[in-house]
Amino acid sequence: MPRISGETIHIENLSVSGVIGVYPEERLRRQPLIFTLSFTRPFAEAAAHDDVRRTLDYAEVCREVQAFVEAH
Repeated sequence: MPRISGETIHIENLSVSGVIGVYPEERLRRQPLIFTLSFTRPFAEAAAHDDVRRTLDYAEVCREVQAFVEAH
């Protein structure tokens, strides 16, 4: 769930499933992975122009994390 505090965007409890593990038996099935990420970004320009495209797109970050986990 995205949350904004000050000039930091927090993505908390992003759930993605992926194949992880050291041992072969661990790599037989997808496992849930939970991520918490924080990004410090200046919001002044986006606020001054009332334009969210000038800041971090947290939905895109979530998609990228999911794509990375699924690909690796």
